[in-house]
Amino acid sequence: MGGRVTCALDQAGKGLFLRWLTDGQEAAELLARKCAAAGIEWVAPLVLWQELPGALRKTRGRTLDPAAVAALRARDITVIPWAYIVPGGAQEAVVALAKAATICGHRTVILDAEAEWSGASADDVTPVGTWLSHMALTGALTSYGAPWWHTTFPWARWADVCPWGLPQVYDGDRTSHGPGYPARGVAAWAEWWRDSITPVSRAYSVASRGVRWGADELVELAEQTPMPAGSIGWWDVLALDALPERWRGVGRIEIRGRS
Repeated sequence: MGGRVTCALDQAGKGLFLRWLTDGQEAAELLARKCAAAGIEWVAPLVLWQELPGALRKTRGRTLDPAAVAALRARDITVIPWAYIVPGGAQEAVVALAKAATICGHRTVILDAEAEWSGASADDVTPVGTWLSHMALTGALTSYGAPWWHTTFPWARWADVCPWGLPQVYDGDRTSHGPGYPARGVAAWAEWWRDSITPVSRAYSVASRGVRWGADELVELAEQTPMPAGSIGWWDVLALDALPERWRGVGRIEIRGRS
């Protein structure tokens, strides 16, 4: 990759992933107030979830409600659509993202590519780049935060077609990847994305390990997470709502040079 890419995630500050953006201005205004209080400047709602043929679940999609997007934008909160994409789904995913991006008022979109792409070839990723270019979109990839465990994933080709990276450095904790995991994950992604990186942290507890994840833990993890582009995101709004102190924890987090 070359130098820093201009997109909606560059110097975007603190952000939050949404499984869906609830329809209606009133619900969006409530979300906007929570985000503003916590210093959240961008949100990423899901607009499409794909499945491979033969999967039990069917492809699911949802059109963004312009009134909900407008309510967030009125609070200066950028809305960045995301889609979960599988091989063979480039056209459907990118067309859905392009429609959403038009409502959001910019051309940055997030593509979530995970297990279905293990073992895929560079050629499998090429149609994604073709459709992003056709729709004049800047793609950002979000995927595993630990590339060293996913060596058959076509990382280099994804970096070619999506010049921004969002490593999911929430898929681990002190008992798995260890306390240095967020920094290791960001450093590994830097091989392909350099400093065009927005790490995605976590706002939830790992129930199976019996660790209650509150405000202090959110702050601690963020302090261990490099933010080379002046931005960070969290998964996800449901986790913050499950324990209101987590919202306050996000509010305590500062990004050097921004807040």
